[in-house]
Parts: sequence; C-alpha cells; structure tokens
Amino acid sequence: MDLLFIGGFMSHLEIGVAPPLTERLWERMGSFARVIAFDKRGMGLSDMGTYTLENTVGDALAVLDTGANPAEYLLHALAACMTTSIVCVAAARKVQLTSVESTLTGEMDVRGALGVDDEPRNGFERIGVAFRVTGTAPAEKLREVVGRARKRSAVYDMVTNGVPVAVEVTTH
Repeated sequence: MDLLFIGGFMSHLEIGVAPPLTERLWERMGSFARVIAFDKRGMGLSDMGTYTLENTVGDALAVLDTGANPAEYLLHALAACMTTSIVCVAAARKVQLTSVESTLTGEMDVRGALGVDDEPRNGFERIGVAFRVTGTAPAEKLREVVGRARKRSAVYDMVTNGVPVAVEVTTH
C-alpha cells in the first residue's frame, strides 16, 4: 500500500521528515505502507510554481502513477477496437484465430500535460501498436486480416486522421 504525505499550508520536506521530531511517526507509517512524501509547488525548497488544488492533484497522481490515466485509456480503446476488428474480419474471411495479443506504447513528455513546460505537446508524440496473431491460416493471410482490420477500426481512424471536437461551456 502507498501512503502519500502532502505537507500542510507551510512545509519544508527536509525539516518535516527529520528526526527526532517525527521519527516515530514515519517509522510507524513505514511499518504498514510505502510512505511517499513531497512538497507542494511553491512550498519549502521546491520550485516556486503557483499553488493550486489542480497542480497538487496532478502532481500527486504523477508521483503515485497508479491506474490508467486518460491517455492510457485511449491506448486501451485503440487496442480493443483494433482487436475486435481483427476478430470480425477473420470471421468474415473464414480465418480461424487461436490467439490475438496486442502491445501498445505511447511516447509522451508529461511535462506538457502537467503544465510544467509549455514546449512539449500535451498528448502522445507517437503511438506504437504490435499484434501477435496466431491461427490456422498462413502468416501472410493473418497479416492481411490485421491490415484489413486496421482499415475498419473506428478508433484507429479517429486517432490517425483526427476528428473535430466541439467544446461547449455552460455556466450558472
């Protein structure tokens, strides 16, 4: 289990975790969890960024790196859609599949998405998709199935060709 310790309104990470003031506290917490402590932006000796709740939450999620983030959900959607397309195309072409495995990678400089640096883009710079497909058909036929499936994948189409997004804001 991870225990994330985010200092209060005023904090100094090096002094706040130093014995003897808090030694027993840190030892006790460390006995049942991995303790992760960090200063919020603009506190202690950290950078003098602007303190906001959004920054703190974003930083905490980056430190913990738990679960899928929204960009990773995009990779999951792409894998699911392309895999479904492979299965459908294979069935339509009477190709029996025994296994379809996918590995997706996304290259991203998270400094852009976290607002730490304005230069990197907010999203993936590159996405890689690799399939391992086995079945009763020859390798060339299996590659053809994947190629046709790629053309039928709605998520692949949206990711590679882009789609206009209309954003509306309603305030009360």
